[in-house]
Amino acid sequence: MKRKISVYAIAIAISLPWLIWLIVLSNDKSFKYFFNNSSENPYALSGAFGDSFGFVASLMTMVAAVGVYVTFSNEQHARRISQFESNFFTLLKNLESITSQIQMELLQKRKDSTFKAKYPPLLRAGNRITIRYHHGREGLKVILYIIRNDIEPDGYLNIKIVAKKYNETYNRFVHFLGHYFRTVYHIYRLIDEKCPKDDDLSYHYARIVRSQLSNPELCLLSYNCIVGEGRYKFRELAEKYAIFHNIHREVIDEYEQSELDFFLRKIHHSAFRFEPIVPITYDD
Repeated sequence: MKRKISVYAIAIAISLPWLIWLIVLSNDKSFKYFFNNSSENPYALSGAFGDSFGFVASLMTMVAAVGVYVTFSNEQHARRISQFESNFFTLLKNLESITSQIQMELLQKRKDSTFKAKYPPLLRAGNRITIRYHHGREGLKVILYIIRNDIEPDGYLNIKIVAKKYNETYNRFVHFLGHYFRTVYHIYRLIDEKCPKDDDLSYHYARIVRSQLSNPELCLLSYNCIVGEGRYKFRELAEKYAIFHNIHREVIDEYEQSELDFFLRKIHHSAFRFEPIVPITYDD
């Protein structure tokens, strides 16, 4: 918007002096002589006609000043965008690095065998503990499953249960969840405070970040905004920039539906801005 206004300002500044000059000369005798072939002394009138260009020179000086100002303003604007983008993409790269470095080791019992009671070797094998490794976004997905399984569908009707189970899980994995949440918050804070406000650029960059977040990440951020530290400052940004717009809401199981209903009850709808679900038609 600002750049469009600058273009309009230049166009007006260039055309306005000439328009004023023509209006002034339309009542001037010298103008009438040149365009109406007046019978008055042509030399005297031509001198007056030439003097009128002094007025135009003053106006053109003003146009030059306006042009310098607009050019300087555009350069400042471009510099602010460049500086913002440098910081923005650095933080976005840091977020991707933090996510990719997530490493989890979970102890897991092997599944029971229907034959273990009859065969002692199988009984011993069934009681063994195995270690499963999860990396990156897969690790965040596992954390989300842990929270869901601890709460269960009916638990989402009681925010105290959700808060207790979420914070237990958060404290268990705080060494990377805390860093992850803080980085996401600072990215959106940078957008909100430092991004040039014209041309809706802040929402453009907010959508870029949102497109990088997987569904488990969006769900974990939702928990953080409701019962975690994000409820203090990050929740307001989530609602302003519709961070949870891409949360999956079609073909979901009982756990996911109970969880989504909980999010929708506790966070303002502006954080989601869901579009109507269009049913699939199977007509040939």
